[in-house]
Amino acid sequence: MSLRYEQAETLLSAIGVYTTLAEFDPLFTGTMPIDVDIETSDIDVICQVEDHLAFERLLQENYGDQEGFFFSLAENAAGYSLCRFRCLSFDLEIYGQNIPIKKQNAWRHMEAERKLLVIGGEDAKARIRALKRSGLKTEPAFARYFALSGDPYQRLLDFSDMSVSQVMSALST
Repeated sequence: MSLRYEQAETLLSAIGVYTTLAEFDPLFTGTMPIDVDIETSDIDVICQVEDHLAFERLLQENYGDQEGFFFSLAENAAGYSLCRFRCLSFDLEIYGQNIPIKKQNAWRHMEAERKLLVIGGEDAKARIRALKRSGLKTEPAFARYFALSGDPYQRLLDFSDMSVSQVMSALST
């Protein structure tokens, strides 16, 4: 794992994210766990949340004094909440959705990306980082590198439930 990933894990533990949010099954996702983060990448944590107001209170009580603390609850059918703040040299985003974490799109995208990196190796990591530095978001960067047509977010969701060999097969068609 990268030094940034190790630093992020240390920070999450030091500020008690895993223990504070234990009832919400927090999981570190995004680019750092799969080693395609860049200097500006944030720490993403997803949680399963039924009671968004209790989630907000807990986050406010524990992290409300952090730089740039912000909490938002989507008032639409998606029903998710988002908390952002900065701690030390990292921006953190904590998402809450009333969906099991391994069914949330952030987890599913990361799993698909992990499989693609098994196929593409270190060259894929380096090129995807370069695409991200040029301004692309993660999913579009993967789509460009692997020449995926269509909506990159949906294509990655399609790959998330496949095995590596099934993904390889899908790439060759």
